[in-house]
Amino acid sequence: MKGLVFGLLVACSLLHCSEGGMNCFGRTEQLLMKKMSKENMCPDPSEKIIPIPVPDGAYKVIPPIVRVKRCDGFCLETGRACLPTKYTTKMFMIEVTTNVTKMECNIEKVEEHLKCGCQCEISQANCTIYQEFDEESCSCLCSEKARDLCRGNGAMWKTAECLCIPHSGP
Repeated sequence: MKGLVFGLLVACSLLHCSEGGMNCFGRTEQLLMKKMSKENMCPDPSEKIIPIPVPDGAYKVIPPIVRVKRCDGFCLETGRACLPTKYTTKMFMIEVTTNVTKMECNIEKVEEHLKCGCQCEISQANCTIYQEFDEESCSCLCSEKARDLCRGNGAMWKTAECLCIPHSGP
């Protein structure tokens, strides 16, 4: 049953069944799919091979890659991605070669993910001064406070752009 529901879920999301008010599934199936998306589509981190960047002025590093755990998956909710909710920094000893005869040892810090979850892809930092970040919808929404302040100063508020346009008359 889970396999069938998962297959229908993927097919429906690929076909955009939910657009225009149409819905492929009933409430029970939607709740099951939501639970499955949290469990299966953004699983615990798995081991990945990550390249070590070559510093400016160098032409090679040894080892050129390391293995660390990283989040890898997808989320069905709009505006969300499978991102780390908990992480640590691992340190690796690397050999940096800057020319044929010169080599030095360095420590390379690499982020390792410990736990993953469906998180908003953007944050308050992506919003303008006239917007507030809404965690539930993972989007920037026009600030009512900014709108009221704008209108109170005799300026024109453009809701579509969350923009305050100063009055340009005498």
